Amino acid sequence: MLLPAIVCGSPVRKVHVTVAAVVGGLVGLVLFLVHQLDFPFSGGIAIGPEAFEQALTRFTSIRTLEGIG
Repeated sequence: MLLPAIVCGSPVRKVHVTVAAVVGGLVGLVLFLVHQLDFPFSGGIAIGPEAFEQALTRFTSIRTLEGIG
């Protein structure tokens, strides 16, 4: 994945290294986010049950208003 940034870089070495570092950092960030979001209900950025409970309450009230339930 970093091969294009390494092989087809800029003739100016400073720009070349900067672009390769930015691409590497973005790849690392994406891998970190995939790891963190793998289990959305546990960990540092967990989703609590409040939103799901609120949605269930709203769906139940909509069902009652429409006479389905």
